[in-house]
Amino acid sequence: MTEKVYGQREYMRKLVKELGSEKAKVCAAYACGEREGLVVRQVNARRLSAEDYAIKLWNDGQDKNWLLT
Repeated sequence: MTEKVYGQREYMRKLVKELGSEKAKVCAAYACGEREGLVVRQVNARRLSAEDYAIKLWNDGQDKNWLLT
């Protein structure tokens, strides 16, 4: 069975719904999902780790208010 590949924001929102709003827990799960291929970054020009990118994405979602929508 092949698992769905998610968009970055879609996957982060899914994790918040499943795990709650604890930043560390959600970001760790996001990083794990990225390593497992559930979510894919098209570009990694800054060469951020999956963990660092998850935190960056979380902060973006909080700043731009898309995380809980």
